[in-house]
Amino acid sequence: MLFSMNDSGSMQKMLDLNPCLSAIRPQTKGKVEALARTVDRLLVFNNEFEDLEELQALVQQLMEDLNHKEISQAIGTSPSERLDQEALNLKAFDLELLKVYSH
Repeated sequence: MLFSMNDSGSMQKMLDLNPCLSAIRPQTKGKVEALARTVDRLLVFNNEFEDLEELQALVQQLMEDLNHKEISQAIGTSPSERLDQEALNLKAFDLELLKVYSH
């Protein structure tokens, strides 16, 4: 069965999506809007795909573009470069400290 990127009803069924998103706080609204922009980027392709694997490959390429190739306006670098920079400042966490809280 062929699925079109514009065939949202079929996509929702195939991916078992519940299309209700609601934002209460401004930060949440920004995250929902960012997700909507990302989904819109998938729709722009207007590709047809035969199965879930083809859709996953398309999404994987989009993730590669978003995380490694594109420069974020908010941070002035790609998210993956920012993660690499932040990783230098992270310290190892001693999991033994959490045992006090476990049963």
